[in-house]
Amino acid sequence: MPNIINTNIAVAKNKILQSLRSDHKKKKIGNDRVTIGLSGGAGVGKTEAIIQATKEYAEELGLEWVESTNPTDKQFGFSLIQCSNVTASDLSIPTPSEDKSSLKYAFNDEVIPQRGKGVLVFDELSQGDNDVQKFAMAMTRNRGINGCYVPEDWTILGAWNRTQDQAGANQLLKPLIDRFTNKLNVEPDADAWIKWASANDVHPHVLAFIKASNKMLCTLHDAPRGHIGSTPRTIEMLSDEYKNILDGDYKGCGLTDKEIFSAVVGLDVGTSFKSFLKLVKEIPSIKEILKNPDEVRVVGDDEDGARCLVTFGLANKVQSEKEFKNSLLYLNKFGSSEYANVFATTLVERVPELADTKTFTDLKLTNHL
Repeated sequence: MPNIINTNIAVAKNKILQSLRSDHKKKKIGNDRVTIGLSGGAGVGKTEAIIQATKEYAEELGLEWVESTNPTDKQFGFSLIQCSNVTASDLSIPTPSEDKSSLKYAFNDEVIPQRGKGVLVFDELSQGDNDVQKFAMAMTRNRGINGCYVPEDWTILGAWNRTQDQAGANQLLKPLIDRFTNKLNVEPDADAWIKWASANDVHPHVLAFIKASNKMLCTLHDAPRGHIGSTPRTIEMLSDEYKNILDGDYKGCGLTDKEIFSAVVGLDVGTSFKSFLKLVKEIPSIKEILKNPDEVRVVGDDEDGARCLVTFGLANKVQSEKEFKNSLLYLNKFGSSEYANVFATTLVERVPELADTKTFTDLKLTNHL
């Protein structure tokens, strides 16, 4: 989509969160609230970013986040209308009056907010037909249609794929796009995804793989129609399948590890990940680094993949400030602050209390984190 700001998923999430905070601080209601629309390829994390931002906001308010259109005073409602799977008649059904001189409308209160405060999301907007888009257009700006109105303490957000993403997307109606205060195009960003993945139980070998080869995060957009490629969403699935393989769940299933990986993210990425895993046997012992960093072989500067594996392997194992220090002693021998920085930011996502240590504070001052 031309003339739209490009950003990554972390910035998009922060913009949503800060807009919710701003509206709350300034006591804005109804049409005065900020509406945000996120465009982007399939699987880049648009919907997940919205969910995480609203959950954080609800927690800040001391409210329980619930998937409900009718939240109580102690709850923050969340409703998602998947426009690809609904028609306008699923949302609003006209019924003639007895004398047939007028129409009354029955609205779907399972997806349309009824009371309280919360966020209403029109997801997969570009897969919705024109009537669904017109319904979303009326609700987004006018906050109502045919006598049905969104409660004044609800915020409306949207998300959609682009026509070039081979996701069955239609062109969005221009007046609909215009009704969003901010229109942001979300592009895959390896560093932003790694930060998110570090806090969401993605396997460290997968994190190292993406860090060593950023382009592997999203190959779907360049894949021929009908072919499999990777997206941030399927890379997370790759992590899940890799864990299942490590747990021995697929022994005797008839597929090789490479075939299982390729069935998730496509042959190119699956083959690359399988080859990358050969490095796991070549890296120094993570346990030894944590105990005696000065006595362990330093991975060479021509072994970036192995260095990434060590970096994320340490971030996945450190539990104490002593181990934090020993890890930094070893990583600093690489001659580049990038590995220590990635290690530390990944670690504090997993073990937040280590962000309050002197070791992390000193590192932030030294490396300008």
